Amino acid sequence: MITLSLHTPHGPRGLLALRALRLLILAGLCVLSGNATSKEGTALCGQCTTVFECAEGLRCVSARCRTNDQCCLDADCPGGQRCLDNRCKVAVEGAALCGRCNTSFECANDLNCIGARCKEVDQCCLDQDCPTGQSCQNNRCQ
Repeated sequence: MITLSLHTPHGPRGLLALRALRLLILAGLCVLSGNATSKEGTALCGQCTTVFECAEGLRCVSARCRTNDQCCLDADCPGGQRCLDNRCKVAVEGAALCGRCNTSFECANDLNCIGARCKEVDQCCLDQDCPTGQSCQNNRCQ
């Protein structure tokens, strides 16, 4: 343990400097002992098994690092809602297959917005969605 004498030949200024030095030493010891407040960890929606794996401010909820009011998957939301931008939103009747869209939230529940059209990954809406030499028939490239 480090001990510093309170007796100083420099009067009140020396005593004040000595107290400041003690505070600096104590602060340094706290940081070195692992009591620092910053914490890096798994980011939002990263997989986890305990809260200690998540970044500061996040909890391990349903095996994902998030806060209680955030979602990572549609399954995190109550029935009839979808997860959009990490928030549960009420699902509305979305565009049907091949309907125009800007985001997947605008599409019917099982469809995603791909190429500005609501569809599944392996579906096509137009011949342009298919590889060269194939055409889109019944939403499948053939």
